[in-house]
Amino acid sequence: MVLHLCPAGDGATVLAELHANAARTSADPDSQRVLLTQTQPYANHNGGQLAFGPDGYLYLGLGDGGSGGVCACASSSFIGVSPSKTS
Repeated sequence: MVLHLCPAGDGATVLAELHANAARTSADPDSQRVLLTQTQPYANHNGGQLAFGPDGYLYLGLGDGGSGGVCACASSSFIGVSPSKTS
């Protein structure tokens, strides 16, 4: 399971992997492995879609970086992350 979150505090975007139970109804918080932490200029407007593309990469929308309803950039940023197999 991959999780995209913005923890309270500094507003940074975090991309993390967690292991789900066999029924896939919950995840073990102790299994969290942070894959990416991206600082953000403000604590709002940091949401975005998380999806695998047809190329097999995981794409993460980082939001527009706005503050108080003002957009700090022309469009959302995307980072492609290549999934790796772990045993």
